[in-house]
Amino acid sequence: MKIVIFSDSHGNCGNMRETLKKERPGMVFYLGDGLSDIEQVMERFPEIQRLVLTDVEAILNNDPAAADRDEVIACYPGVTAMLHYRT
Repeated sequence: MKIVIFSDSHGNCGNMRETLKKERPGMVFYLGDGLSDIEQVMERFPEIQRLVLTDVEAILNNDPAAADRDEVIACYPGVTAMLHYRT
């Protein structure tokens, strides 16, 4: 299985998209701190985005401590695990 690891995008989502398109990895790790960057990349993969957002909504609907979608995406390790699994 091919794995792609991005340390950060520094706002250059185009390079991330091109790498994913070219390499077609079985797993992707994003270690950067820009949620908007990864959201831009995920827009190019609508089925994975739909699945991950379904996971996020399930957490929001079932965990009274979950404040909002951004918090769940950034802070819940289960979402990170599902993102890696789904990509």
